[in-house]
Amino acid sequence: MKKKGFSLIEVLTSLFIIGIIIVNVAAIFFIAQNSWITQKDRIKALRDACWAFNFLTYELREATNLQINPNSLRFWLDTDRDSLQDTHVEYRWNNNQLRRRQNTGGGWSRWEILINDLSSFTIQNPSGNFYRIQASIRKRRKTFNFRTGVLLRNQ
Repeated sequence: MKKKGFSLIEVLTSLFIIGIIIVNVAAIFFIAQNSWITQKDRIKALRDACWAFNFLTYELREATNLQINPNSLRFWLDTDRDSLQDTHVEYRWNNNQLRRRQNTGGGWSRWEILINDLSSFTIQNPSGNFYRIQASIRKRRKTFNFRTGVLLRNQ
């Protein structure tokens, strides 16, 4: 008499094949999720660096009386184009932030955070009126490096 149904070997083989398929699908999902998180971090770092660098380079082009220290930068701006220095600007950086404040004669404003997760920041003057700005931003154990240059107009 023949029994209807599957043998033990057939059931174990099908469970093994289904298990391999589930593991592969989970691995693909994990890889896609990690890629999405990495791209999201890269976009955030790029957005922060682009915004801060645009802001800083715009102000540096118009700066006078530039003072660069190991962890700060100070200069004056003529914001109303009357040939008088009327805004004192200061940038500071430490192990994790790039910050900015200004004094227009009524006292210093509060610090504005331009970049969080900063791992390094440097401003170098390799020649004349040209300054090189470099920053590294760390997001979830990945470091993104950025560099730009600015040519001062008023020095």
